[in-house]
Amino acid sequence: AFAQGGGTAGATVGGGNGGGGGSGDGDSEAGVANADAAYYKDLDVYLARMAELREELDSALSFGCVRTSMMLARYPGVGTRYARHLDATPEQTGDVRRLTAVYYMNPDWKVEDGGCLRVYVPAELADRVAAEFQAEGGGSAGGSGEHPEGLRPLDIEPRLDRLVLFASGWLEHEVLPSHAERYAITTWFY
Repeated sequence: AFAQGGGTAGATVGGGNGGGGGSGDGDSEAGVANADAAYYKDLDVYLARMAELREELDSALSFGCVRTSMMLARYPGVGTRYARHLDATPEQTGDVRRLTAVYYMNPDWKVEDGGCLRVYVPAELADRVAAEFQAEGGGSAGGSGEHPEGLRPLDIEPRLDRLVLFASGWLEHEVLPSHAERYAITTWFY
């Protein structure tokens, strides 16, 4: 999948370099590789599954994916967050991100660890999804009241083996402060 999509891996969010593109915490490549070795087997499985998803999107939905890119993020757990944003904007030209897939690799995640994915959706949808998540113990309405743009925050917990898919160009989202180490792989389908 990396060869097909030309992705990047190993980015650490919130390191000493301003938030991405390297470990930023002084670790050598070997040190990072040794610390993250337990995740490599899961990464191989993930890459195969994303290749299958791409094929299924193309065959079943005529998605016409032209490429993928990937990012492996490790939040160090010191209140690191990622501000509200879109993964694609209308001004972009050429290959544009159309679908975002976020996969969580956090085996012992607890509510107090933080690091939820907060998405902003219409209020009615937020209420329905929050009710389903609460029944499963997997998320909640994030905050109270509607925001001025008519959207309501919905928090999605970064639990092990959870895959979240959303339209890259219209779903605003952010990562709330993480108080424990948090791993996520994001794949963008163009």
